[in-house]
Amino acid sequence: MQASFKKPAPPPQDYFVPNFGEDSEIKSTKQHIAAAESKLGHIMAASFTAPTPPPQNYFVPNFGEDHDIRETKKHAAAAEQRLGHVWQKAASPDHPTDYFVPNFGEDEDVSNTKAHLAASEKRLGHKF
Repeated sequence: MQASFKKPAPPPQDYFVPNFGEDSEIKSTKQHIAAAESKLGHIMAASFTAPTPPPQNYFVPNFGEDHDIRETKKHAAAAEQRLGHVWQKAASPDHPTDYFVPNFGEDEDVSNTKAHLAASEKRLGHKF
């Protein structure tokens, strides 16, 4: 015996929606913007037009190695000497590739997410 499913009624449309006025957070945001504009002497103007692209192919001066880079290299060398181990690059030409990766099945978080999604879809009667 095949179960018959009744198509749900469409959601109501063109119904009355009461207007309780402007939300307190919107009012507060507008007040803070006005205060900041007054303090800075500048009116914020938002625009949805695309900005002009930045310049390209411009000269970038080379001021040499940065102080932080020099210090990092110095500390890395000291650590290598103290530990008797030389730090190698992560990816080298002789790094193994195309090796077997075991499949332990679907991750528990993925399984839980799928189960929660299915339960929500069933409860709401809507497929996401």
